[in-house]
Amino acid sequence: MSNSLAVVELKHVAALAVASAALSLPAVGQVVVVDDNFAVDGTVSTDAAYFGSSSSTAIEFNANSIGLVTGPSGRQMHALFDTVSLAQGESLVATIDFTTPTSISTTGGDDFKFGVFDHLGRDNASQLAQNTSYSTASPNADYSGLPGFMVELDVEPSDPATDIQIRRSDPSTSGRLLGTNTGISSLSSSADMGYVFAPNTAYTLSITIERTLADELDISSTFLGVTHSDTDDSPVSFDFGMLAFGASTNAFGTSNTPGEMDNGIDLTRVNVVYNPIPEPGSMALISLGGLALLRRRSSK
Repeated sequence: MSNSLAVVELKHVAALAVASAALSLPAVGQVVVVDDNFAVDGTVSTDAAYFGSSSSTAIEFNANSIGLVTGPSGRQMHALFDTVSLAQGESLVATIDFTTPTSISTTGGDDFKFGVFDHLGRDNASQLAQNTSYSTASPNADYSGLPGFMVELDVEPSDPATDIQIRRSDPSTSGRLLGTNTGISSLSSSADMGYVFAPNTAYTLSITIERTLADELDISSTFLGVTHSDTDDSPVSFDFGMLAFGASTNAFGTSNTPGEMDNGIDLTRVNVVYNPIPEPGSMALISLGGLALLRRRSSK
């Protein structure tokens, strides 16, 4: 190939890259399953359905947030959305924005948990589509057997290793879901991140579940710019339709009463995005668009 032809080829490659960027298209086939931006839209109408899991007082609907009411009580809540079934090469990304209260734990084994699960068709008013309750003494069978994954963040700075821990439901038969780690085994933890939760501060946490092989899922979580990943090579399910949130006793806040100040974290945004395998037609459309722009640039 002559030098002049090589230059032309490089120009065409560069032009195609510019063309793709100029089109400003979203990810091919990306589907926004949930985008509840409470800070902007309030909580009157939501894409997901939110409920208290461990008790009806575990959740409160504020004007611009949904509160996980914990304080001196370890409590959990959950959210149901349209089930997504992952085929090989597809992924689901769940992201939450939350704000801490004034009081944050400084001692003990306190944590914050965020998970994505298969509700196994229990998304009806007689099972999970309602405020429910469970405890050590009174487990709830509706929460048993749910496959899925959760991320556990250490809250107290006295912990020798503040990190991201990825856990897998075996699936748990405890009837308490995030209220216990029984039946939700640890896959692995990130290296010590050394973070300390600050009061009245906004944070973002995400979980990505990708079906990389026919019988394999990659799970990754990002927090404070650090991403930790692991692999489940024996998944129980490839369906996901429920988020779960939990905080341990005294992790966040001093009150466990809805409506009071300093009673737990506030969720300000919940977002779930499904990335399916691009359809051939979509890929062809992007290629044609890029070539059209390339030709227009070449003709100048």
